[in-house]
Amino acid sequence: HCTWEGITCHTEGEFNGLVRKIELDDNNLVGTADLVTIWLLQGLEVLRLQKNKVFVPFLNIENAINLRTLIISETKTNSLIGIGGAKQLRELHVTNAGLQGMIPDELFQLSLLEKLYLSHNALTGFLP
Repeated sequence: HCTWEGITCHTEGEFNGLVRKIELDDNNLVGTADLVTIWLLQGLEVLRLQKNKVFVPFLNIENAINLRTLIISETKTNSLIGIGGAKQLRELHVTNAGLQGMIPDELFQLSLLEKLYLSHNALTGFLP
């Protein structure tokens, strides 16, 4: 799996040989991304699915214990329900994804979040 297109693995340490990054930007993916199994990848730090016609649900994202960066801009992800379970998340990109309504309170559960990109959505409300 470490030689597959879009997959980068750890090359040392406790996660040596395990998937570190999945980068499938602009890959013509369509539908709902069933990530329940992906979230179980212990070494996963980065997931990039931007510029695909996929809906990314956050069911069981709390299992992604080392996920630091999630880039799902320009996807069909129109809800952030469940994102609060990504406790290690430091960077979240969800620009131009069809989000509407109030900025979800779940974003405020991401206490380690350093970078948040939500532009080009129809969100309202305030960030502290």
